[in-house]
Amino acid sequence: MRLGFIRIVNSGFLSKKNFDIKLHLIESKKFLRNEFVVAYTDGSCYYKDRRGGFGVLLQYKKEKKKISIGCIEDTTVSVMELSAILDTLRIVQKDSKLVIYSDSNYAVCAINEWAEGWILEERINGGIFIQILNELKKFDRSPIIRWIPGHFNIPGNEIADQLASEGRKRK
Repeated sequence: MRLGFIRIVNSGFLSKKNFDIKLHLIESKKFLRNEFVVAYTDGSCYYKDRRGGFGVLLQYKKEKKKISIGCIEDTTVSVMELSAILDTLRIVQKDSKLVIYSDSNYAVCAINEWAEGWILEERINGGIFIQILNELKKFDRSPIIRWIPGHFNIPGNEIADQLASEGRKRK
């Protein structure tokens, strides 16, 4: 964790049983009041045909923007989760205060904790991590990337999930 503008780093994988939805809703409203861009991201991929898509819900004050990208061939859900975060980092203005919520423990931990080491080791998905880390460096303040549980009735996450599924099904 860095002081000043805080980036929360997960230590290991989190679980639904430790998650307090009321605290999350209070926190996300606090971010919106403090003029953060709040993004919910999600990826989707059907294992049989390996077609994927991703969705992003962006909120700033009372404004909302929905993004659904799809028809991506020969992919994985992990790549789609990371692509949703990368797309968010690319489209949000670099002087913005940004918090990204993802229901992918893999994506959150990989970006916050493992990415730099994985790039050095030339692991799978290294290319997307290089792009994500390059985008993170462009921000005036470090974006916060946090895990939230999927399918837990968090409105922003449910919308991102729906957008990702719509994108995956697009032809």
